[in-house]
Amino acid sequence: MSSTLAPRAAASVALGKKMEMLIHMTSDTWDPKTNPDGYINLGVAENYLMKDILAKKLNETFHITPPAIGYGTGPWGSPKLRERFTALLNKYFHPSSPLKEDNVIFGCGVTALSEALGFTLLGEGDALLLNRPIYGAFFQDFTIRAGNRMIDVAMKGADVFGPGAVERFEEELIEARKCYSRDILRSYMRLCQKYNIHLVSDEVYGLTVFETDNKDVVPFTSVLSLEGEGLIDKNYLHVLYGMSKDFASNGIRLGCVITRNEELRRALYTLGLFQWATGPSSVAAEGMLEDEKWIEDFLQLSREKLADSYRFITKFFDDEGINYYRGQNAGFFLWTDFSPFLPEVAAEYSSGIERERALIQLIFKAGVFVGSGEEFHSEEPGWIRISFTNDRKSLIEGLKRLVAVARGKSVVKEHMTQGIDTIAP
Repeated sequence: MSSTLAPRAAASVALGKKMEMLIHMTSDTWDPKTNPDGYINLGVAENYLMKDILAKKLNETFHITPPAIGYGTGPWGSPKLRERFTALLNKYFHPSSPLKEDNVIFGCGVTALSEALGFTLLGEGDALLLNRPIYGAFFQDFTIRAGNRMIDVAMKGADVFGPGAVERFEEELIEARKCYSRDILRSYMRLCQKYNIHLVSDEVYGLTVFETDNKDVVPFTSVLSLEGEGLIDKNYLHVLYGMSKDFASNGIRLGCVITRNEELRRALYTLGLFQWATGPSSVAAEGMLEDEKWIEDFLQLSREKLADSYRFITKFFDDEGINYYRGQNAGFFLWTDFSPFLPEVAAEYSSGIERERALIQLIFKAGVFVGSGEEFHSEEPGWIRISFTNDRKSLIEGLKRLVAVARGKSVVKEHMTQGIDTIAP
């Protein structure tokens, strides 16, 4: 049967399978007392460790006034929001020269603004270069509606955070005619300047950097702190930032593009009609950002909780003899190697990616949702992304189920097999 949709929409239907998995999972979430057989979400990057503290703050500061439920001052954020957010960025991201409020353009989340950048910085058929593995949703964020392409730059064994990665990008450019250290960021800036291409730095995890036992880890450096070194034309340097990660507020849907490119700013103002930063979201963020002491305390406690949860999950996998990417000191998840546990499948489906898909189905049938390596464009099958920012009880239960799948001892509940063939990736 031919599609009833426009071709560009029909091509995106298959990408909705993950959303169907999420709907299926969130309608049957695990609770140790009321729903012990429910699903555990270890696949979404959301900081549940700080939700109670954030909710308490919002209940104290969230007061809606008539202007906040109207059009207000436009789709790009209220004056108060831009003032407070600019102050936050100047304090914690250390730009070479202070940002002005006009350098910060708001929208309803970093996802919407990523699409806006895909529309404004790339022409139809132009390509976005990203190293592997990558955040899988960048594909739909930047390309689906804007008509762009995404080129996965294979590292071929090079350290994704090292100088070899920069060389791989340049090789890809020629063919295609953790925290990054300051020197590596400088190299990327020089590379983009050399080929007159835009550098978009996604810094949504900039303030989630936590302490680990590894003394060789690199601290967070914003590209804003290097822009004054003359390595790249300021019109080609842009930063994405938002509230969802550092401030544990995915549902507020508020993000911003930071740029000194006046032409881009005007274009984003025009596109703001499609990604309006709502009044209530602005009010919620304003309430959080007005109290500098609260911000400092919140971020410090978040880093402490993240460090504790990271130590827990890495010790768990060390004890189980399961490998993972080491040297991490930021973010909410662990890149974990389950390739030794890829199941055997029928000969006609024996490729590595088919075996990984079978593993993800087994994990989902066991009641756990994780991010597959395929989703994040992994170069090797069998790697999965596991979030460690759940409460400790659900994290332990989820990890136990994962290991049971790996050891072939998983128990599949009947209700978890219903519809699995249509919703698993």
